[in-house]
Amino acid sequence: MLENIQQLAHHPGAPQVRTGTVREYMEGIENSIAETLPVWNGEFYFEYHRGTYTGQARNKRNNRKSEMLLHDAEFLATWATLLTNHAYPSEDIQKAWELICLNQFHDILPGSSIGEVYLDSDKDYSIIRDLGVKVRDEAIQALTAQLPANTSVMAINPTSFGGSRIGFLEGNLDQAVSSATQAVEGGTLVEVF
Repeated sequence: MLENIQQLAHHPGAPQVRTGTVREYMEGIENSIAETLPVWNGEFYFEYHRGTYTGQARNKRNNRKSEMLLHDAEFLATWATLLTNHAYPSEDIQKAWELICLNQFHDILPGSSIGEVYLDSDKDYSIIRDLGVKVRDEAIQALTAQLPANTSVMAINPTSFGGSRIGFLEGNLDQAVSSATQAVEGGTLVEVF
């Protein structure tokens, strides 16, 4: 850009640009046109950057589901590493978190990016989901290998909330455990992904 300024300095029709410091620029504005500039009191606000709403609900849902999945996967991987000879999958977790953070960029998460961005983010969330499920399931396998052979059910609560409620699995136990996607609590079907 600096070379362009020099090359275009005497080119007819090109804007005349001179370099300087930020201080010089601001002082120049203050001394010349400050009185004519409008004044804005309060926050700068762009309506698409609200923290609670989005034009891309699927993207926001994928973000939250990914955060929860990686929390659980990290919890289980750490637990499996501490209790067994399971190797902590730091590369998979690092890659998944990098993709989550990339898709939290200020235009992506609130829904103010162009359509192609959301096609890319769908692919990223698919990768995150695959990595998270792999890490979670491998950790569960390592943990269940430590259980006595006659153990039928293992319940894991990766949250910080305790509880004494019993959840009931719909269908037979093998189907419910293999899918690990739905459980019935108090008669209502709830997703646990």
